[in-house]
Amino acid sequence: MHKYKQIVYYFLIFSGYLLNAQDESWELLGLEGENIRSIIIDKFNDSTIYVGSYSQYGYANIVYGKIFKSLNKGESWDTLLIGTSVGELLQHPSEPQTIFATLGSAAGTQPGIIKTINGGESWNFLNTAEMWLNWETNVNTIAIDPFCPDTLYAGTGGIFGGYFYRSINGGEEWELLGQDEIIDNNMRKIKIDPINSQNIYLGTSGMNYIFKSSNYGINWEIVWGNIYGTAKAIEIDSQSLNVIYATQSFNSQETPGIIKSNDYGLNWFTITEGIEGLSFSEIIIHPYHSNILFAGSDYYGMYKSVNGGETWFPINTNLPETISIRTSAIDTEGTLLFIASAWGQGLYRSNIILDQDNCIIPGDLNNDGSVNILDIVQTVNCILNNLIIDCADLNNDNLINIEDIILIINIIL
Repeated sequence: MHKYKQIVYYFLIFSGYLLNAQDESWELLGLEGENIRSIIIDKFNDSTIYVGSYSQYGYANIVYGKIFKSLNKGESWDTLLIGTSVGELLQHPSEPQTIFATLGSAAGTQPGIIKTINGGESWNFLNTAEMWLNWETNVNTIAIDPFCPDTLYAGTGGIFGGYFYRSINGGEEWELLGQDEIIDNNMRKIKIDPINSQNIYLGTSGMNYIFKSSNYGINWEIVWGNIYGTAKAIEIDSQSLNVIYATQSFNSQETPGIIKSNDYGLNWFTITEGIEGLSFSEIIIHPYHSNILFAGSDYYGMYKSVNGGETWFPINTNLPETISIRTSAIDTEGTLLFIASAWGQGLYRSNIILDQDNCIIPGDLNNDGSVNILDIVQTVNCILNNLIIDCADLNNDNLINIEDIILIINIIL
């Protein structure tokens, strides 16, 4: 009887609905036509997602940027704000209804920083009178001190340059810092050490520098520099703070697309084995398994590494053949990855598959705490897509096949 049950399950897998499962393949969640620049997931309720888009000139008209909100993990969207150009969204670390948005001046929209304290029902501009903002100068990036949330940092940029600012009263007033030491013209990404917030990293464009401050942004030193491009994304490994990743966008052939430091930014090396193209705008670290990375290319979609960036492989099933990934986010459970395109190709969602080293329970590919029918689904898709995922290889024969499915069924039964 036990063997008969195995056969029944096996035929169910290959004859019915399970063939439609999508594992590390992508599901389109809408928002096509939007120049999406930022996704954030509510840290207190990961069913809630905010998305910001940038204004752009279409073929016959202007497509103005917006702020969207979903209460069901992206299944449907409400439009909170229209007629703006959102660069980044940021959630307050202890007040879930408080969201900041940096704004640019594309298509005549007003640059600055706006804030909501009611989950997006209403928005107000922060005072940015001390900032140099005009028709071509944007607020590109914002960060908040996790231990002193009244302290905000913001970076601006435009054709004629930009500056780094700090506020110690929640954005009511701003002071200019690092004017003589930050010798580049566009502030692109601010990243604060999650444990020691006096350490701040700043990515810039033009000369493609990465700067570091060890005293809350007062003084700066160059820790990386290259001949051309933009340091668009910086990520710090929260489990090993000495490990830092950064992406390089729109580079020459001599410039790396993804770099890594193992010593708090003092030295950097390239990590691009298995990658096509040298221009990357996004990188994100899995919140619980820091050896798992995802990187967004400006042309060739999404890449994944399961060994801290030593090697990479593409995860582009169901994505357009050519797509620019501008932003990404992982839910608080670490099971869903969201990405979005800056070319109007929409927002996508995928499950995250863990490798054997990260499996808490053998056969639990989606890391939901149990081995169930969803893990069979994932294993089938590994077979259909010729994916070798160690977590699914229960008999350790370096193959994913029907024997592994039977072993998973045995665990379930």
